[in-house]
Amino acid sequence: MAGEISVVDPRTCPDWDAFVDSHPDGNVFHTSGWARVLLGTYKYRPLYHVRRDDSGAIRSAVALMQVDGRLTTRRLVGLPFSDVCPPLLESTGEDAELLSVVSRAAVAAGASHVELRGPGAVPLDSAGFGGGQAFYQHIIPIAASAEETAKGFHSSARRAIRKAEREGLSVREANSLDDMREFYRLTVLTRKKHGLLPQPWRFFANVHRHMIEAGAGHLLLADFEGRPIAGDLLLRFRDQMVYKFNASDPRFLNLRPNNILLWQAIQLSASLGCRSLDLGRCDTENEGLRRFKLLWGSDEKTLRYYTHAPAGATNGSLPLGALPQSLLTLFVKLAPGYALRGMGSAIYHNFG
Repeated sequence: MAGEISVVDPRTCPDWDAFVDSHPDGNVFHTSGWARVLLGTYKYRPLYHVRRDDSGAIRSAVALMQVDGRLTTRRLVGLPFSDVCPPLLESTGEDAELLSVVSRAAVAAGASHVELRGPGAVPLDSAGFGGGQAFYQHIIPIAASAEETAKGFHSSARRAIRKAEREGLSVREANSLDDMREFYRLTVLTRKKHGLLPQPWRFFANVHRHMIEAGAGHLLLADFEGRPIAGDLLLRFRDQMVYKFNASDPRFLNLRPNNILLWQAIQLSASLGCRSLDLGRCDTENEGLRRFKLLWGSDEKTLRYYTHAPAGATNGSLPLGALPQSLLTLFVKLAPGYALRGMGSAIYHNFG
């Protein structure tokens, strides 16, 4: 059995989560809970390739989902809607074979390419993967106390927190399904402002069911005059906290709700014994978001994705071009909320 490679579904594989927990590169996006969120929302096909040793234990893995869409190419992604999800590898020749099996799986699926989101223990360029998109990633080191962490904040971040407190904003951990509905309402407003389709409601319902109720997620809401005006959705794994989503009502941004929310997220992370708060990926051209993330004493690094188009792979459908994207952005900014929710439900799975 040494070096045996097979495909598993993490939702039914009994030793998957134990393997993820034991691997140094494992994170929340590798877990079966996150797989349940994605597969329960978007109906992707799970293609988690694992290599077992002669005792039957998983030694390495590449977590993939097959993404099919009418607006984009069929592709294998590890994983959709997951900022950082590197292959969980060892530095062995057998893992080079695992990557070759992944390449053949793309051909068998009729996929245009494979995308891996982050490097692994095996140099991916030697396995035929080229550099894809590059992003910034910002991680705040969490000290034993939130107050110690706060010593690394820029003075403008401290002023914004004080302003939010003076304005009467309060932050609460809000883990009910009704609270999640409030967060979804804010998400639709935020996405509309930026010309982006909102995720379908069922995605957040699944996050609530499979992450928050399981103790692997936290929802923070900032209230003003008795009503939520902003929120942060956090995911947790081992001693890592991930700042996955932020949403806010644009009318109240002058009150600095996002600053007090992030401060509360840092305090929560410290109280739970987390050693880091990952602020997620940031487009390299988004200088405003980059500056905001650097205000909090975060460490910045370049996050690279890797792509591989194997010989014999096909293009499953037409890519989303610049003209359709510009029309979509215009539609989002002009359309009412109910239309955005409906379209997001219908086509959001294309953009994983």
